[in-house]
Amino acid sequence: MDVVTLTILVIASLGGKLALAQPPVLDARPLLHAAKLEPADSLYSALTEMSLAIVVGSNLASGTASAEHTPLPFDLLGTTVFFNGTPAPLVSVSPEKIVLQVPRGPFLSSPPDWSVRMTVSHAGGSASAAVFIGGSRFGIFMNENQTCGTGEVYNLKNGSLELNTPRNAAEPGGLVVVYGTGLGPVSYPAVAPGDAAPSDPPSRFLSALEAPRLGDPELNISLGDLPWVGRVPGLVGVDQVNIRVSPRAPEGCDLPFWLPRGDRTSQAVPISIRRGGGPCPPSLPAPTGLLRWEKTIATGSLAFPPEQDEFVLDFSRTPIPVPALPIPPNAQHLVSVPHFTTRCPVMDNYAKHLELGGIQLLTPSGAAIEPEFNPVGPTEYRSKLPLGSIQPGNSTVRGGASVEIGPFETSLSIPPPIRVKTDLRPGTVFVLPFAARGFGNIVKKIEWEGGDPDSAVMVRVRTGANDPSRPSSYTFRGFFAEARRGEVEIFFGPSTQGLEIEVWNYRETRLGTSVVVDGIPEPVTHGWRYRYVFAGLEARFQ
Repeated sequence: MDVVTLTILVIASLGGKLALAQPPVLDARPLLHAAKLEPADSLYSALTEMSLAIVVGSNLASGTASAEHTPLPFDLLGTTVFFNGTPAPLVSVSPEKIVLQVPRGPFLSSPPDWSVRMTVSHAGGSASAAVFIGGSRFGIFMNENQTCGTGEVYNLKNGSLELNTPRNAAEPGGLVVVYGTGLGPVSYPAVAPGDAAPSDPPSRFLSALEAPRLGDPELNISLGDLPWVGRVPGLVGVDQVNIRVSPRAPEGCDLPFWLPRGDRTSQAVPISIRRGGGPCPPSLPAPTGLLRWEKTIATGSLAFPPEQDEFVLDFSRTPIPVPALPIPPNAQHLVSVPHFTTRCPVMDNYAKHLELGGIQLLTPSGAAIEPEFNPVGPTEYRSKLPLGSIQPGNSTVRGGASVEIGPFETSLSIPPPIRVKTDLRPGTVFVLPFAARGFGNIVKKIEWEGGDPDSAVMVRVRTGANDPSRPSSYTFRGFFAEARRGEVEIFFGPSTQGLEIEVWNYRETRLGTSVVVDGIPEPVTHGWRYRYVFAGLEARFQ
């Protein structure tokens, strides 16, 4: 036997021991959401206890192994994972990846920190890193373990599950089943960490998700309701969401939908809908038009100048109707709008911008402006106007003809703005009682006076705006009221970092058949918006 052969045999016989002789090494962002594949490296992407997660690195285990029974073990091939000293149930281990269930217990630090120490150990040593655990962050499992693509979304027909695809669409009024992880501990019956969910009765969430949405998050279009949300029987950490598709849901292939929960949301995944099911027809996009005069007044903001006048234009075709931004009824209204840190093509490619001819703006002072537009999204264009262009009085938009859109002219009267009475100067600190922490507790009132009493006011509470480590991560909540109310009550979530408050005073009106698109008269929305931005704020719990 030569030396080379002998060396190979020795290495093979000691393979496991040699691997364990090397200490584990964690990636820079070592803990990922098992469905969204986003790292739990900040407060805004914190994972949920009892959800499934993935640890990535090298030398994490001596080989590959999977749990063969439940409750899940805390040790596989000598590898363990602890969160602040609490062991995590392990689904599988390999040298580069560990799949586990985030444990539950008093080990969690109190928000707004939510930072815990994760430690991976085996006979060769240990490695640890700070990760974020807390709140609720549901994600939809994707086919082939991809960040973007087809999700684990199934049509429930005659008691059987069929994958939802453009060739097998869901029916309006029918049931769709979505699989994911991240809703957190179930309400009843409770399930211990590492245990499989029971089947009789199955464990469900008594309060979990809001109604699923279709299309652009700010449009707030409902996909349907949720007759059942719970844990998949026989599995560990896998959540099931049953959706009854609205009978009024739009038809189309690969329409983007997502599941919100407060200021945290699932990623957007495609769903195909067709009356009668089967292959869905190519979407027949509806043309829509939006024209808006927008004045922004900012204090303490690095993102906005002290004052700015803009004109916003959005003519597009989209498979999902775009309603005018509503003025809510007398009762104040809350809507939470997420920012997607993972932006998949399904969210950007479902709308097509329509080309316009020349645009001319006539201001109340009589000035005629030919704006130069810059794209700021898939279909939205903005043009900065000279200061003073937006003021009370009559304003007119004229559009020249193009291949797709005929000439048009529309006017509106812009009223005086509201005046915000609440002190929101930079440096203002809101001292909040610790008991008021969380979603649903009123802790502040924003007041204003004047303006058009029939217009709407929305107060946006935005957090994460000034986090340089995650510039694309932020969340906000919007609180609506009619301007005539003069006030709206707001509340804060557990995150108060990078606090900004915006106050919008606006009105948008659908104007009948104002534009001809491909020879067919179509409605256009014409509106105005006063936008006040108050940055440099802080909220503290005590």
